[in-house]
Amino acid sequence: MIPYDRLLKDGRVLRARATGIDATGVTLDDGQRAEADFIVVATGSSNATPFKPEGSDIEGLR
Repeated sequence: MIPYDRLLKDGRVLRARATGIDATGVTLDDGQRAEADFIVVATGSSNATPFKPEGSDIEGLR
């Protein structure tokens, strides 16, 4: 797994579910609003085991 949170010099990585995306940012499922100039949406994958980790972090690879 790639640690994407270290790729940005100015920015942040949010790991959350989006309920809305528009031209100025994202609304998250907890109601929080994340304003953004650029948005990357990662929808996940459906790879078969053993290539898909069991958890949502690097620990799930073990």
